[in-house]
Amino acid sequence: MIIHGFNKKQSIAEDLLKNNFYLSFGKAVLYNLSLQNILKITALDKIFLETDNDDFNIELLYSKVSEIKGISRENLNKQILENLETIKNG
Repeated sequence: MIIHGFNKKQSIAEDLLKNNFYLSFGKAVLYNLSLQNILKITALDKIFLETDNDDFNIELLYSKVSEIKGISRENLNKQILENLETIKNG
């Protein structure tokens, strides 16, 4: 299962990840330090990125997450596509 718009506490994230959930992060990652820390500890193969807001450029989110995770945007995009394939085939 994918948790849409994850913005809860780290302990909740840890419990969800232990139970094989995926976490989907949105715009709040840009300014919420707690979410940024959760993103740091979340494995790349368990994340998705999203936006429900038409006036928000998701490229900003990809840039921030790439910075937080210390990887290129290209590799982040590749990993998210792999995550999607895993779910589709799972």
